[in-house]
Amino acid sequence: MNVKIFANISEPFRFVGDSYISKYVAAKFLLRIKNIKIASPVINSDETIVNSVVNPSSFVVLPDFTSAFDFITKFLISKSFRTKFNSTVEKEINSCDKVWVRAPSIDSVFIAKIALKNRKPVIMHVAGDLNGVWKNKKYSKLKTIFAFIFAKIILFYISRLAKNQNVYILSTGNDLNKRYSNAINGSELFFDTCLDIPNMEKSGNLVINKNVVKLLYVGRLESDKGVLSLCDMIMKLNSQYIDKKFELTIIGFGTAANELDEQIKKYNLIGSVTHIGFVKNDELSKYYLNHDVFVFPSTAPEGFPRVIQEAWLHGLPVVTSDTGGITGVAIDRVNSIIFKAGDIEDMILKISSLIDDDELFESLHKNILESRNMYTSTYQHNIAIKRINEAEFRG
Repeated sequence: MNVKIFANISEPFRFVGDSYISKYVAAKFLLRIKNIKIASPVINSDETIVNSVVNPSSFVVLPDFTSAFDFITKFLISKSFRTKFNSTVEKEINSCDKVWVRAPSIDSVFIAKIALKNRKPVIMHVAGDLNGVWKNKKYSKLKTIFAFIFAKIILFYISRLAKNQNVYILSTGNDLNKRYSNAINGSELFFDTCLDIPNMEKSGNLVINKNVVKLLYVGRLESDKGVLSLCDMIMKLNSQYIDKKFELTIIGFGTAANELDEQIKKYNLIGSVTHIGFVKNDELSKYYLNHDVFVFPSTAPEGFPRVIQEAWLHGLPVVTSDTGGITGVAIDRVNSIIFKAGDIEDMILKISSLIDDDELFESLHKNILESRNMYTSTYQHNIAIKRINEAEFRG
């Protein structure tokens, strides 16, 4: 494929040494595509986490912004920001053949509109859903109102773009895929995962035959991810079972990390709960393979979390909340066990139902192994290439 692609992923990068680096993996996935340039803002940060590394020749620095609100404020108020953003984007678009954007970020919407104005086809990856984002408890009343208005505007423009004959949709999760199935060029189900099926498989031993049940959480450590309920969960499970001990490993970073560590100390859970912190994406396999059940307690309006796919790739049964678009792909008692978001008692009940039922556990494990190929990086790369090849500007 000799076409040149300009890709905006709207995730912050840092310049370290002679490369642009990011703690996120979207760029890592896209770099498998030849002749692609990655565009994103560059920030000053002491962050040491690295998942994506981009050579300067394949990177386009966008004017700095830290959030959707920051972007729209600067774009509307600062003429220099607006001019620099537009000129940088237009220059790159005019030297490429096709444009990739990652929605629902506001800058991707702007870039898509610039691409269409310059007669370039757009591959739009809708990676998340803004519906309900304003319900997040971390927002003040004023921010809730702003988030509601802002989300509705972005969703309106994404819907408008989907109706353009020169826009080609990739949707993460069945709910989003169904929403945009009536787009002019339809929608393809897509996950930008960076892992493939590991060489070393999990053993065939059923979890119920073990004295120690190992639970795993991987993801951002934020209050709306439900991570602060995990210590309570592990304490109640261990008080409920006499013949089993439950251990929990938590992998991730975020603003709730310190509070989580304080809970572990306060409730004397050292030995039962291990917070490892950040682990590079390509080093996660050994953790997935060494655990029995993946737990995802999020209350955030998720699209479809990459970590659930990663758990499935490793044959790991998933116990997850029903938030956002998760239930569009996760099917209760088929490839997952689903509980009501924010309900810790229901989460514990559903974990117990899986641990206590060897036939259910075996059935989930079997179903996951049979269907997991579609969540591999190789499979999803082929979907991306197919969509890119389809994309053409038709006037």
